Amino acid sequence: MDREGLMPVAAVRVLRQSLRALLLVCGGVTGAIISAAVMVETAVAAPLPQNSTDTHLGVASCASAVCHGAVAPKPESNVLLNEYRTWTQHDMHARAYKILLNDDSKRIAQKLGLPNAHEAKICLDCHADNVADGKRGRRFQLSDGIGCEACHGGAEKWIKSHTEPGVTHAANLKMGMYPTEDPHARAQLCLSCHQGTQEKLASHDIMGAGHPRLSFELDTFTVLQPEHYVKDDDYRQRKPDISSPQIWATGQISAAERTLELLASKRFHGGGMFPEISFYDCHSCHHPMNDIRWQGGEGLKPGALRLNDAHLQISALLLAELLPAQAQKWRDGVKALQQAGQQGPDAVKTQAQALQQQIPAILERFRKPQSVAEQKALLRRLLADASKGAFRDYTSAEQVVMGCSVLFSSLKLDDTLR
Repeated sequence: MDREGLMPVAAVRVLRQSLRALLLVCGGVTGAIISAAVMVETAVAAPLPQNSTDTHLGVASCASAVCHGAVAPKPESNVLLNEYRTWTQHDMHARAYKILLNDDSKRIAQKLGLPNAHEAKICLDCHADNVADGKRGRRFQLSDGIGCEACHGGAEKWIKSHTEPGVTHAANLKMGMYPTEDPHARAQLCLSCHQGTQEKLASHDIMGAGHPRLSFELDTFTVLQPEHYVKDDDYRQRKPDISSPQIWATGQISAAERTLELLASKRFHGGGMFPEISFYDCHSCHHPMNDIRWQGGEGLKPGALRLNDAHLQISALLLAELLPAQAQKWRDGVKALQQAGQQGPDAVKTQAQALQQQIPAILERFRKPQSVAEQKALLRRLLADASKGAFRDYTSAEQVVMGCSVLFSSLKLDDTLR
C-alpha cells in the first residue's frame, strides 16, 4: 500500500476488501524497537506564525543561492540549502495563492457574494501568509502563498543569527522561530487551516459554494509534501527525531482537541435557526437516497445528524491501547457528546468542555514513543474494530485507512501487503 498514492475513496475500498487477510498478517509482525526520542517542551508555547508580532520578511529573503535557494543539496552543509527550490517545484503550499485565481475559486467567491477570492480575508487566511499589513517586510508578497514564514515564523529577529556558527536551534526558537519539529506544535499549526480555528473556518456556507471538504491526518500529510530536510546525525543533534506513529497519534489527539474547542465556541452555534452544520458528518445527508444504511449508535434516532467525531473515535482507539485507564471515560464522554448534538448548543458546549479536561493528561502520555509491540497492537485494533463495522461513517473510515498506512510503513509491512 503506497502512502504517496493513497486516495481516500480507493483506499476505503481497499480496506474493506483486505481486512481479514490483514488481521492474519499483523498477528505475526516482526521488527526492532523504535528508538525513543525526547520531545521538545515548546509545543504550543509559541503563537502561531500568522498571529506572531514578528515581521514576515517574505520568501525572497530566503531564496538566494547562498541561503536556501541552491540548485542542489550542498553536502558540506548541515542543512540542504535547496529548500526554496523544493518548495517552489514540488510543494503544494507554494501554489495555495494561485488557486484563488482559478475558475473554481471565482465561482465560489461569486456564490458567497465576494468581489473575488484573491483579496478576500476569508480566503487569504489559509491560502496565503496573511499577516497584518504592519508586519509585512519590504520583500513580502501575498502571492507567494504559504511560504517559509507561514510555517517557521516571522524571521525578523532570527534571519541573520540563525546562520551564525554556534547558534543553536533552541536560541532560534527563543527569537521567534516556530517549533515545527514538535508534533503537537506542528499539529496546531497545520490544523489552523486544515481543520480551522474560531477565527478562520471552512464553514458549511463555504463548502456549499463549492469548497472541498476538509480532511487531514498529520503524519500522512507531512509525508505527502516533499521533505526539505534530512534526519541525519546533524539533524538529531539539533532536534528530536519523532517517529511516524508518534506524529500520527499526537495529530489525532490534537485534532480531537481542536474539534472540542470549536464545538465549545460560538462557531458551533452563533444564533439563528441552525448550528454550524460543517461540524456534523457530511455523509449523514450527502449520500444517494437509494443507499439504504443504518448509522445509529450512541442512542441516536434514525435520520439524526451525527456530529463529525472521526478524530474522537480514533483517539478512543489509541487510548484503549496506550492509556487504558482513561479509555472508557473518554468513550462515555464521546457518546454523551453525540447525544448532546441532538439537544442544543449549551449541551454540546458542556460535554465538549468535559472532554477537553482530559486532553492534557492524554497529550502527556503521547509524548512517549510507541514500541513495536504497541504499534502492532494499535494496527490489530484498527483492523479488528473496522472489520466489526465500528467505523461506518466515511470520515472515520478515511482516518482508519491513513492510520493503517502509517503503521504499515513503520512496521515495514508495505512490501508484504502490496
